[in-house]
Amino acid sequence: VVDRFGTPRVIVVGLALLVLGYALFLRVDLDPRYAAVILPSMLLIGAACALTFPSLNIQATNGVADSEQGMVSGLLHTSFQVGGALFL
Repeated sequence: VVDRFGTPRVIVVGLALLVLGYALFLRVDLDPRYAAVILPSMLLIGAACALTFPSLNIQATNGVADSEQGMVSGLLHTSFQVGGALFL
């Protein structure tokens, strides 16, 4: 998918699916219906993660020397974890 459409487009589509998945999840009430509310939300969020995170890895390590790929990848994943912890 990334080779065909490019990383920026795949990231935008992944983030749009993420927003849509979380918006659908807002329909959860005291008696949620799994098949109608939770399952579609989780499938969209899963597809969004599957599209976005590999594309972000490709974009972040693009143009970096082979000897520095591990460092850049580690820095990217650390920033994801720290950013998530600070946001929460």
